[in-house]
Amino acid sequence: MDYEWVACEFFECQIGDKCWEGKVMIVGDTQKKYYELIVSGYGSRFHILVGSYAYGFFLCIPSRGIGCEISHLDDYFWNVQSLEQYLSRYDAHTIAMALDYLTFIIDTKDDDEIDDDDEIEFAID
Repeated sequence: MDYEWVACEFFECQIGDKCWEGKVMIVGDTQKKYYELIVSGYGSRFHILVGSYAYGFFLCIPSRGIGCEISHLDDYFWNVQSLEQYLSRYDAHTIAMALDYLTFIIDTKDDDEIDDDDEIEFAID
């Protein structure tokens, strides 16, 4: 399937001494009440819908039959705990890091400060 790429950014993931690269791609129209993402890292790839509704924020992974509430995009620890109910530890951390990085993309999108060399690292001991 072909997508209209809005943004594609890489980030570093780490749990203890285990490190891997993650990638978040925003696809489609970002003027909706949700973002459509493709997140990959640690050998996994997820097509994700994340957005807001009347009671907070949600994340859905339709191909896995997963839908859950999340905190704000940058609430890394809460989102990891929510996602670990459905996914492996590494997949939960990768997606939570991508959501955290998404706040960076959203916050700087209007400033035109993002370029292909931007990278942020998130590490958990």
